[in-house]
Amino acid sequence: MDLDHFTFTARKPESDHCRVDVSSTQTAGTLFWHQRQGKVQGNVQANFERLMLGNPSSDKGEPEGEPDISDDIDIPAVQLHVDRLKLYGRDVGSVSLIGVNTAQGRSWKLQELQISSPHGVLKGTGHWQLRGPQRGLRIEANAMFDDLGAWLAQAGFKDLVHGGHGEVKGHIEWRDIPWRFDRAQLYGDLTADLAKGRFASLGSHSGRLLELLSLQSVKRLATFEWNPAGLMQQGFPFDTLQGHVSLKAGVLHSENYRITSPVATIVMAGDVDLVQEKLDVHAVVVPSLDVSGAAIAAGIAVNPVVGIGAFLTQWLLKHPLSKAMTVEYRVKGKFDDPQIAEVQRSEGGG
Repeated sequence: MDLDHFTFTARKPESDHCRVDVSSTQTAGTLFWHQRQGKVQGNVQANFERLMLGNPSSDKGEPEGEPDISDDIDIPAVQLHVDRLKLYGRDVGSVSLIGVNTAQGRSWKLQELQISSPHGVLKGTGHWQLRGPQRGLRIEANAMFDDLGAWLAQAGFKDLVHGGHGEVKGHIEWRDIPWRFDRAQLYGDLTADLAKGRFASLGSHSGRLLELLSLQSVKRLATFEWNPAGLMQQGFPFDTLQGHVSLKAGVLHSENYRITSPVATIVMAGDVDLVQEKLDVHAVVVPSLDVSGAAIAAGIAVNPVVGIGAFLTQWLLKHPLSKAMTVEYRVKGKFDDPQIAEVQRSEGGG
């Protein structure tokens, strides 16, 4: 990485004490440690006013090419605090962590991790395997957002979501990082419970897809004096967004991803491929003319089923009015050009 106006000062105030001061346009901080017989003893204490890691040249926040990191990397125990951290040009916020070198340098335990900003806080623990076929980073974390849209905008992901508060928790495993930045090496499980936000149309694949599904569904309701387009002038609003998502080899899978909105309730099941940027999902859409959509979403939350069809069939038999309004779609294709086809339900099953 490039450092402008770089100053590096190393000194030993005492025989076994070391201090390093680093200053540049991008980074400013101080490191302390004890050293005996050429080896670090105990923790490295690192305090940075600002710290920038990674080349910001990529608009996706990934470095150009593979990082040049030795296979013999050995990360010492560290107590780190950064007031302002930037990763690949994106603002992260303040970071505090305590990491311990274990297993004779073969692994690194993340005892505490906290990432804070005015809009949210993430807390977690983790493990970084530095050698062997399963090398990589594993993190258990819980993120609480006061304003999800503002948090994403601060990180450089603008015009995706406005507002939104709630919780996302789970674990993520990113194998072979930092030697390779490969989305196909992503694994994990996440649970989301968010409320009161809006997917922006501009720049958001999710927002555009939800609008397409909703508007396509309500074409059959032209006789009703109801104009959902007015509610979506600035994107797709949601009252709640809930669901569990598994992640395997860069492919997201969910059976009960559900959104309730003043426009419609949408429940999705299927796969989203982050590597190929493709999706293959079933979506059930219930325009919000009454409480039926929210009730369907709540029912699926209690009874998640593959393809949604079994629960949906039972529901519609009990609530014939909802049957006229509910539409099921198959959505396939690239993120930029999803193909939406209505699924015809038979009278006998989903």
